[in-house]
Amino acid sequence: MQCTCISYEALSYCWGDDTQIYSMTLNGHTFEISNALGQGLYYLRLPDAVRILWVDAICINQNDIDDKGKQVSQMAQVYRHAQRVVAWLGVPRWNSSLALDFAETLYASFPENWRRGTEGELANGDPRRRLGDEHSVPVINQFMHKDHAREWLALLNLFGKRLYWTRAWIFQEILLAKRLLFVCGPRSSTWGVVQAAMEIVRTSARQATDLINNSHPIPDQDTLYPINQQNPYFFDFQVTELMLGVVEGRHYMKNYFNEESLSNTTERWLELINIRGCKYPHDRIYGIFGLISPSITSQMLPPRYDWPVQEVFKQFARAYILGTNSLNILCFSHHSDTQWDLPSWVLDWRRDVRLATVHDIAGVVGTRSQRAWHATALASHLPTFSSESSRISVRGIRYGIVKHVRLEHEPNILPQVTKMKFTIKDTHCDEVYPTYEREWWDLKDYAAEMLGDAPPDSKMLGQERASTLLRVLLARRDPSRLTAISQERQTWCTKPNNLDWALMSMLSVSKCRTAIETDGLDVALAPMWTKPGDILCQFVGCTAAVILEPLNGGVYKFIGGCYVLGKMGDVTIKILEEAMMMPEKLETFTLV
Repeated sequence: MQCTCISYEALSYCWGDDTQIYSMTLNGHTFEISNALGQGLYYLRLPDAVRILWVDAICINQNDIDDKGKQVSQMAQVYRHAQRVVAWLGVPRWNSSLALDFAETLYASFPENWRRGTEGELANGDPRRRLGDEHSVPVINQFMHKDHAREWLALLNLFGKRLYWTRAWIFQEILLAKRLLFVCGPRSSTWGVVQAAMEIVRTSARQATDLINNSHPIPDQDTLYPINQQNPYFFDFQVTELMLGVVEGRHYMKNYFNEESLSNTTERWLELINIRGCKYPHDRIYGIFGLISPSITSQMLPPRYDWPVQEVFKQFARAYILGTNSLNILCFSHHSDTQWDLPSWVLDWRRDVRLATVHDIAGVVGTRSQRAWHATALASHLPTFSSESSRISVRGIRYGIVKHVRLEHEPNILPQVTKMKFTIKDTHCDEVYPTYEREWWDLKDYAAEMLGDAPPDSKMLGQERASTLLRVLLARRDPSRLTAISQERQTWCTKPNNLDWALMSMLSVSKCRTAIETDGLDVALAPMWTKPGDILCQFVGCTAAVILEPLNGGVYKFIGGCYVLGKMGDVTIKILEEAMMMPEKLETFTLV
């Protein structure tokens, strides 16, 4: 879309059920669209003016694979150049008008000097800070009583019951918009109001849910079943992650966006879209094409929906590595033990997120200087790919062989620790996958020991949580070894908190991970499917260590990234620098 001389709005909406058809007249001919789109166009008509809307279902020939792929690659330009993006949430339901009224009331309750930018986003003081910190609590709490239970119910339903927020494509559409208008039936609201409502629901949903369940009967609930003690109200808290992604992403794009930042944020965008639904699994990649750095997309072929999705995922992994000079994407592969139609080093984006990546645990992807070092080093030790991209060969060093796993279960180590197990069936795609277990460490009896001398209002960074977890374990297993391990720097972010938060933080680090020890006495948090005989390695170009399983023929299966106590960040760089001065210390690892 090259011409920007026509002022237009672009529609962001949820396609809905394709079998529910709505017939409209287009250029004198009957044209069939989804019922959800038809309802949206009905409400969006202006009574006394022409409205120019770009709508994908109408402007793209959905039956032409070539045209569809070509248009998908241009979707970012469509939404970036639109005068405004109109987000159609759906028809009036669940007291949606009351919800928008309440959102406006909440928004108006914050000081005017908190409003930033042309759309009035709320931020306290520093415009880089988002709403939701301790300064907003008094404002929210004045509405947290029984007289407002009905409004809270409507507001939670505005986000919790509408499929729009779960759709993969809306993420890119919202992030790229110059301006946003949210429309629900006959009512509309600005991004500033909706952003504030998202932040408030994200931070107060649990408190609001308790209020609702303690305030029955609530008049005019507009719910299928009345809320009472036998039928309590349930809010899906995963929705708060969806809202966080939208608010975080739009905040980032408006304040920090540049070409370099796209390379550094691609991993985060991929994580945020992975928890969203889409009709075609290809859209796990195509749905954020406009947010991915050109250095990556230029390495890929144009989008095509007639390709096997496995080829799209392999192509993207290869393009990411070559386009960013980084192997960090490997650590996103977390289903290698139940994966059969993709190489172990390629993440299956059709599947649910299983565990936090080491990059999340250890400060996302490292500092800028650490990323730059790995990129420069990888340029001198470029990985090679087989012709069909089923294999990748990388250079690195071997730390040791895994000798012991599940150290947390050894006698007298953490004797009260149990694992909370859940059997998971992937829900984001139609394919039938093996179920798998998801585990957390139950650490409630060790909270005081975990926190140590931390102030009661402290927030530990992910790296400190992982380090603390391993230190407590190691102190019980072999206290003498702690003095030999360099102390990682402690950084505390002062925020209100409590013991429950600290425990949840530890759970997020331990989810689907186990403590392991190698023959070189390295201790690490590794994927729970790590086995004795696997090897602990560090690749040139990857900011995290990894676990590999040796296979016949001198090749390896990629098991996952891991957090190694005392060997992260700058320490890793120093080890690799020494190895690179003696090439015989570097090995080639071929992953299949």
